[in-house]
Amino acid sequence: MFYLTRINKTYHFRLRIPHDLLPYFHQKEIRRTLGTTRYREAKSLLHHFTAETERLFTVIRSKTLTDDLLQQIIDHYLRLTVTVFDRQRSRQPIFPGMDIQQRLDWEDQIISDCIETDTGFDMYVETQEYSIEKHRKALGRMKGHELPEITRAADFYIKHHGLPTQEGTTEYTHLCNEMLKAKIKAESVKVEHLKGNYDTDYDVEMKSRKASLTLKEMITLYETEKMPSWSDPARLLSTHRQILHIIGNKRLDTIDRKAAIEFRDALKEYPAKLSAKDMDTPWKELAKKKKTRLSEGSQHFILTEFSTLIKYAKEHELGVKGSPATGLVGKKEDVKRVKVRVPLSSDELQRMIGVLAGVDREKEPETFWIPLLLLYTGARSNDVCMLRTEDVEVRGESSSFCFRNRPEHNQRTKSSKDRQTPVHQDLVRLGFLKYVEAQKSKGKGRLFDNLVLYREKWNVYYGKDFNRTFKRKFLIGYSTAELSARDLHTFRVTMISWFIQRKDLATIPNISILQSMVGHLDKQDISTLIQFIQDSKLTIDGYGQGYGKEHEQNELLQKLDYGLDLSPLL
Repeated sequence: MFYLTRINKTYHFRLRIPHDLLPYFHQKEIRRTLGTTRYREAKSLLHHFTAETERLFTVIRSKTLTDDLLQQIIDHYLRLTVTVFDRQRSRQPIFPGMDIQQRLDWEDQIISDCIETDTGFDMYVETQEYSIEKHRKALGRMKGHELPEITRAADFYIKHHGLPTQEGTTEYTHLCNEMLKAKIKAESVKVEHLKGNYDTDYDVEMKSRKASLTLKEMITLYETEKMPSWSDPARLLSTHRQILHIIGNKRLDTIDRKAAIEFRDALKEYPAKLSAKDMDTPWKELAKKKKTRLSEGSQHFILTEFSTLIKYAKEHELGVKGSPATGLVGKKEDVKRVKVRVPLSSDELQRMIGVLAGVDREKEPETFWIPLLLLYTGARSNDVCMLRTEDVEVRGESSSFCFRNRPEHNQRTKSSKDRQTPVHQDLVRLGFLKYVEAQKSKGKGRLFDNLVLYREKWNVYYGKDFNRTFKRKFLIGYSTAELSARDLHTFRVTMISWFIQRKDLATIPNISILQSMVGHLDKQDISTLIQFIQDSKLTIDGYGQGYGKEHEQNELLQKLDYGLDLSPLL
């Protein structure tokens, strides 16, 4: 469990180490100072440290002998033992096209232990039966960890998988015990094969498995190959965990059309916002306890990734039969993804001004300035949050925001194109340009240096703080649905709506200029303009160029007047 504590006015990060990981640490808790006295900054840093510690725990757990890894080791040892024996007795190469030396080094000793000396049939069967009885007695007495061939094999598997397991530990004894059970089963299969019986339980299982991988094995292959090219690995890894949580680690040849449809239907009932710990509990049990469900957009994303995984498995012949995911995902436009937002009224904006009047501009400049910048630029929240001091340019008597796409500074516009928007006169009156100069004089590169980058975006933590705390201060008594309809993007809708509602300004040339300032218009923005589009037959699917319209932009933007009393902020 993670904690945020305060000692002598400074916030500290405190983490209780999970019980299963205590042997890897020399303490029960991890403590670290965050070096700040500001709650919002500490909260943002807390998210960073929790993510890092979770990553560390995942790395440690990946190096432990989990049940899945143990089963994988036992299956491999059993198959290898029987395969080497069968090929040796039939005078075939142990592995077609290669000799022992061409095999992986960690398999050499195991293969050598599996090779039998030539003996007569009756004598060999008698020897094997005696060996089985001997091993069964060892299983009850020594748990396998004193038999040389078992310990040799166990040591090679431990070395190959990079496990910290050491001889003498309970984990080591358990591994040897399970391998001895596999050895007994392998020798029983050998006896049956010598008698000509190839219909043992082992043979039936191997025939059904054949070339089919499990879902988890396939996902591991896919992630190893594709992850370097992902822009948001955390989301895709989380999606893969959700897919496994619902379907389970089935063999790919068992995932048919029916299973795919059941998976799609299960997403409708699958609970949202599950923690890593929740993944240990069957999802149907969690659905009974948790009321929140995945949004339609999230369901569509997960289904799309599931179809991608199935397509990958089919292309690489990993065991998928037929085309179980074909047509499973509807077209993107069929999924209701547009969130309906209500423009802020003059009364709501005036109440927000009252809340901003109580904000300490020195300690929390982002809390004060960002809502105003969004209201007077119509920009997306990340466009404003990613601004650098050099992005506010003064040209004579006018100034402009330059929204640039510069990945080297973690600045990314939605269309990957640059654009500019004039600085409104109300922002100048409130002292915004003085704030910019103060940041430059302090040597600050970023306009709002308190913000923290998360998944290549600067607005994530600020947006959470706005939704959970700030907007509730001036939207008092609003229902959950009403609050949901008013988020950071609502400022963009508010500005666009103001111009559209002004019949004297809502001309086609002016809309083109407006678009050059606010950037590419997507579905949620276009929904605000539907009536105007129908009346004027205007097409706005394109993108207005951001430069070369400074005079027209400034002339139009300075007409923006919400009728607010800004005196509390002066």
